[in-house]
Amino acid sequence: MRPCKAAGCNKFSVGYSTLCENHRKTKARHGHPLQTAVRRHELKPYEKAIKRWLETRSSPEAWNILEDHWKALTASCGVYRERVGHGRPYQKNIRQACETILRVDAEKHHREAIIRILAMGYLRHAQPRRFRSDQAYHFQVARQFRALTDASVGMHWDHKTGRAKRVYRDVSPRTLRALWNKLLEAKLPVYGEIIGKADLEERSRRTYKLDEVKRALLGATASKAGIEPEVTSEVAE
Repeated sequence: MRPCKAAGCNKFSVGYSTLCENHRKTKARHGHPLQTAVRRHELKPYEKAIKRWLETRSSPEAWNILEDHWKALTASCGVYRERVGHGRPYQKNIRQACETILRVDAEKHHREAIIRILAMGYLRHAQPRRFRSDQAYHFQVARQFRALTDASVGMHWDHKTGRAKRVYRDVSPRTLRALWNKLLEAKLPVYGEIIGKADLEERSRRTYKLDEVKRALLGATASKAGIEPEVTSEVAE
């Protein structure tokens, strides 16, 4: 028996895998054996930052451009779905990804979806170490998108409590990859990283002027130190 290759794991691998059962399942679900899920409370600050940026910094036509990208994406998915009805060959995982996107659009969640995907791009730029690999990031984006519909929720009958229980409904890694690739066609994750970079750079300039900091730190000795006022550019809130 071979030891699991996941860092810090003392269990043995199963079957032909190089990972133990738990890490194998984690990799299939999250894209990396050590990746943890991005939770809603973790993403909300980035969603607020994206909304604030679009409202206060972006040009008026920004939303029109984003929605045009979304419409092109749903149109592409609609064309692919028609392949099934016309008896043309199709790839199962791409079809499932398209069905998820079309369901989000049908349920009128497209604006929320755009914000969420942009926020994931912002999160990646702000905390690149949050994701163990590129694939882990791709899977988290796809999972966050699926969470907008009931596609990720299943019902399980609990015989102990005698009640129906909501459980997470997994999909295959290939479907998550296909969903990421479709979302990338709209370039929304890329735009999220661009906004994140611009917003963080702007926030870094919203600081006290250097001479003010020095005066505050040095106090009465500031004038003796010969501190000259510095010219700095501040971004209006």
